[in-house]
Amino acid sequence: MLALIYLGLAFCVGDFLCRRFYRFVSVPHRCAAAILVGLLVSSWFTYLVGLAFWRASRPLLWANLLFFVASVALLTWPKWKRKLVKPSENGTNVGRVTTSYFARAEGSGLGDWLLIIGYVVLLDDVCLLHFR
Repeated sequence: MLALIYLGLAFCVGDFLCRRFYRFVSVPHRCAAAILVGLLVSSWFTYLVGLAFWRASRPLLWANLLFFVASVALLTWPKWKRKLVKPSENGTNVGRVTTSYFARAEGSGLGDWLLIIGYVVLLDDVCLLHFR
């Protein structure tokens, strides 16, 4: 259960960071980017903090707890920021509004899903061969 919470937080952190710096082509593109960035950032953070707590009896326990606290703080930061930053009288500090997605490029959504299914089948075969 805790691993699923960790993965959910990693996904949310990845989505938060990706939306901050990038506009997406489609929803599957957004999900893929969020998963990749979230897992990369969360694993780096967890193991570097675990390295900092190397003298503790359970360094990864402390690293995971700090990741939980840091990710919740990061995800709630926009709410804190609105309370801390007061709008000016003329409302000039309103952020620019952009769309989240680009227009879809020419092509087929079916081809995308077939490629994803092919990768999953290939990964399953590789895992079965490796763990026999």
